[in-house]
Amino acid sequence: MTDDDINTLRKKLAKATEAMQAEALVKNAEGGERGGKVMKYATLNQVLELVKKHLADENLVMTQPFEPKEDGWQSINTLIVDKADGNFLLFPGPQMKVMNDPQAAGSAITYNRRYALVTLFALEQEDDDGAQAHRRVQTPNERTTAEKEVRQMIGQMSNEDRGLFVEDFRIEFGCTLSQLPESRHGDALGYTKFWITKPEGVAATDSDDDAIDTHGEAS
Repeated sequence: MTDDDINTLRKKLAKATEAMQAEALVKNAEGGERGGKVMKYATLNQVLELVKKHLADENLVMTQPFEPKEDGWQSINTLIVDKADGNFLLFPGPQMKVMNDPQAAGSAITYNRRYALVTLFALEQEDDDGAQAHRRVQTPNERTTAEKEVRQMIGQMSNEDRGLFVEDFRIEFGCTLSQLPESRHGDALGYTKFWITKPEGVAATDSDDDAIDTHGEAS
């Protein structure tokens, strides 16, 4: 594939991406709640419908192949192919660990495929993120159902696993659970379920909050 081929493909992809971003995603899947307000996000099918439609307008098709990594991890990549000449662009995606539970693995795949597409095409798929983050600072003692479930699962981890999870959580979301906008609590819950392989331990306590908020840095 020549430089001209790559540039042509990039131009097509840029045009498709611009069209995607100009069209609002429908948000009808519940991702958490506070004060009686249900937060919503776009499902994988909704994201796929939007992405495929605008790629097709540029004669492009998309697949999301798996790439094996070390220690049982796999990367879900996104492959964009030009149907006219077969030229393609491959974008590395989020990594997930293969689990023995088929249902949990299927949920992890769905979550990571949606996450990869929303990130790759910079799609706005969270509802009122800034306002929710502001309300979270103003009312830090209130928690969504999803956040409570995440904290409960963290409380069931061993101290070693909890430390590893906290670091992975920071890498995945760029902040602690307490700092995470509530519109992303559904994603946090999904991520936590996929991360956990041995949910044994004690219930979450206030000390777990401290571990989440201060591990590796001062609160």
